[in-house]
Amino acid sequence: MTKRPEITPNNYQEVYDYYETPRLKPLFNAAYFHLSHALYAPDVLLADETRERIEEQLALGKGAIIASNHPSAQDPFVAAAAMQETGIPQLREFTAYAKDSLFHGITLPFFEYTGAIPVFRPTTHDHIDSREMMQITERLFRVTASRLRQGKNVAIMPEGKRSSTDELRYLKFQSIRGGIARVARYATDASSFIIPLGIHYRSEDPRSLVMPAHHTAVAFGNPITRYPGAVYDLRREVHTTMQKALNAAAEMHE
Repeated sequence: MTKRPEITPNNYQEVYDYYETPRLKPLFNAAYFHLSHALYAPDVLLADETRERIEEQLALGKGAIIASNHPSAQDPFVAAAAMQETGIPQLREFTAYAKDSLFHGITLPFFEYTGAIPVFRPTTHDHIDSREMMQITERLFRVTASRLRQGKNVAIMPEGKRSSTDELRYLKFQSIRGGIARVARYATDASSFIIPLGIHYRSEDPRSLVMPAHHTAVAFGNPITRYPGAVYDLRREVHTTMQKALNAAAEMHE
């Protein structure tokens, strides 16, 4: 059995070699999805045509990039609950990014056993120069693409941090970072596709919600199955489809 390396940015090559293979434990992951669904019970909008396109892509063995907005710290649980609600078996297993501090102490088993990938953030590790941080991020993107090529699903929140208070309903294009487009192009549309997800809370300040948050709406957008050649163009398409999904989720609360 491969020994887990020390989770530090100075050790990033060994860290990402280790996590290139998901460390997910099926029974633990299944319990996480079932519990999330029981606690959050979101209202889910998944059109029949969208469901068919998602199932077609999954049947081809592609990995799904689940691209959602990020209004609250509870979003990963809400997303898991929504995937459980769809009844699509392949969507009941996805991995996500998590800050590296969560891979230490009592939180490590939860994040490792649900297949999460550690992220080293510049704001946390400001002693690392920008060139090395770019190398670390590039390795993260390559690991993510590798998982997608294995047919694994990965959840990415392209804003990189929680939505600002003025973007709970309308996302700014500049808030959508280019990393998701780079990951998608590394994986290629022959091995992956993107599912836009809109999450909307019936609250003016989702950041302050006490867990679990009820009356949450989640809308699945039309999947992106063909990637344009330029990173900018794919980033633009991700923004457009995420906004449509967020509009649909917000309208469920009107």
